[in-house]
Amino acid sequence: MKFVYSAAPSGGGDFESLQPGSYAATPVAVISMGTQKESPFPDSKPKPQLLITWEVDERQSNGKRFTADQWVTASLHPMAKLTQMLESWRGKPLADGEEFNTAAILGKTALVNIVLNQKGYPKVDNVAALPKQMQKIQPEAELINFDLYDPDWDAYAKLREGLQNRIEDSVEWVQLFGAGAQKSAAPAQPAPKLAPNDPLMAAVEQQNNREAMLAEAAVTPDFDDDLPF
Repeated sequence: MKFVYSAAPSGGGDFESLQPGSYAATPVAVISMGTQKESPFPDSKPKPQLLITWEVDERQSNGKRFTADQWVTASLHPMAKLTQMLESWRGKPLADGEEFNTAAILGKTALVNIVLNQKGYPKVDNVAALPKQMQKIQPEAELINFDLYDPDWDAYAKLREGLQNRIEDSVEWVQLFGAGAQKSAAPAQPAPKLAPNDPLMAAVEQQNNREAMLAEAAVTPDFDDDLPF
């Protein structure tokens, strides 16, 4: 059996949970959550977070695939978990100065290790390249990529309300749109332009550089086709 039934975190009965172990899985959502006031990582200072939702190649009793979340700090520092995940997945280190577009991993298959958090929900603990003997999976959920510094408001509208509320409580949201900005709805106006000395400008410039690199790669690819991204 690939799933178990256990007491629901709320104490309200049973819920179907993915059993810990290794599975083929693919990211179906990569969400820039901004700097959260309450970090998902115990005993750590608040830092910008990414939430990656994985669709796992194992089905619930209703026929739908299980999903599992992975929180990582939005950083490519050599010791950051995001860096370690990407390097383990593609089997080679990131080059000095290399940048990463979050949309690149959407729909790509990896081997993930699932564990249960303290509330009994599955989460992704480690990611590695998919062994050749395992089949890639096609995502069944709609792929969603939301970047707080270059927001796609159509994608934002598809996020569940709880995630929208957490994004709107982030430090970056308040800096970009102001405290008390409209909750659970996309702002009517695009993000304001930032002053050159604004600390958020560096992040915006990184996003622009990523898009330029992707456009160049689309014309003259120089990566190994066997790598997931």
